[in-house]
Amino acid sequence: MKISKIRKIIAYFTAAAGISVIMTACSTASKTAAVSENTKQETVQQDSDSWGKKEETERTESAVETSEAESIWSREEQEEEAKFLEKLFEPNLNFQEMDQELAESYGEPLKEHYDFLGRVTEDGYGYVLAFRKENGDPLEGLGLYGIDDYIEASRQDPETGEETIVYSFQKITDVCQGEDNNILYLQPSDMEEPEELKAAFVYRYCRGEAGKSHFDDVIERGVRFTPPDAGAYLAVYKFETGQAYEEFIPLDQEEEQKILESDERIDPKLYGEFGLQFYVSQETYEQTDMEEGPITQEALKIAEERSRFRIVEPAEIHDIIKARLLLPEEVAGRKTEERIDVEREEKDLLGELETIISSAQPSAVGGCPYDGILSLTRNDGEVFELYLATDGCDGFIIGSYGAYTPGEEGMERIWKIFSKN
Repeated sequence: MKISKIRKIIAYFTAAAGISVIMTACSTASKTAAVSENTKQETVQQDSDSWGKKEETERTESAVETSEAESIWSREEQEEEAKFLEKLFEPNLNFQEMDQELAESYGEPLKEHYDFLGRVTEDGYGYVLAFRKENGDPLEGLGLYGIDDYIEASRQDPETGEETIVYSFQKITDVCQGEDNNILYLQPSDMEEPEELKAAFVYRYCRGEAGKSHFDDVIERGVRFTPPDAGAYLAVYKFETGQAYEEFIPLDQEEEQKILESDERIDPKLYGEFGLQFYVSQETYEQTDMEEGPITQEALKIAEERSRFRIVEPAEIHDIIKARLLLPEEVAGRKTEERIDVEREEKDLLGELETIISSAQPSAVGGCPYDGILSLTRNDGEVFELYLATDGCDGFIIGSYGAYTPGEEGMERIWKIFSKN
């Protein structure tokens, strides 16, 4: 039995049970609806039978003739972008340019507004990039949905709530929307998906400045967005500056053996249920019938060096001389009407904070947004970051993925300590 493909799927979607790292800028057929980042109206999903009875009835009024519109990207820039992504993220796939008519057919409803560049391999992998022309954004205000095995875009009437189909994409199963819809990633339904390239596209174009920064960081550190096709690797799920990330560290044979031979096992509560996972190579699996190995000191060392993974015990939180709570504007509405950026240096409050945190109990991460950033400075200069749940959950992340709860009263008290009132 070959485990690579099976375990790759398992590892890639394990995060659904832990942290939320779903590519929300992509709409995928047969999955939960995703709404365009540019829409300002709330969309609702209707059952597939009602969708199928609707027809494409609307087009953007500001559109001009195709012959008059110029692309924001030159053809040379389009080709350079595709080759850049391929070279860095799919070096083992030999992509060639797709027939132009075929490439356009995957984004047929948007031909007036986009130029299309398709790329394909002889063994069935393929994708299409769509580059917007200077004649308006046809997807602005639309909700994009995966319906069975295709994608539809609709507009909702703000008064009646009625949905009207504007575009129907019958030949693709995924569409990822870059900022302002200037660039799109389309996944043909009849081609294999280049998973690493698609994930790289999402971080580079669809997740704002934080995504771009992470994109560059991943390249610099030599890790991956998705599991490798072969060989052993570490799956890493972590929080940094209040954001959830998943990445995968390819391991060579020597690194794999060091991890397996190490007797120093790490207590799972320190790295969380899914924070670190070690998947062995095909060769090791055939010899030992073991698919997933233990997290040892050697595994942790590699994760620390290449993924900045950090484990911290609540007991390390002591002798705090300064605490700062930052809640960015984009999430402040869940806890307060204004942005929070508060520092505390009062000894009594810091002492209370230490007690609450150090006595917290291990818990599960769950689906809470942990984007309240609590920075604690110890008297020796060591700085710890805790990520507080901001949706009413009574938990926090300490280190990269250690989940703890101080209980409802403890969590409420933490918020009160930083209250401006």
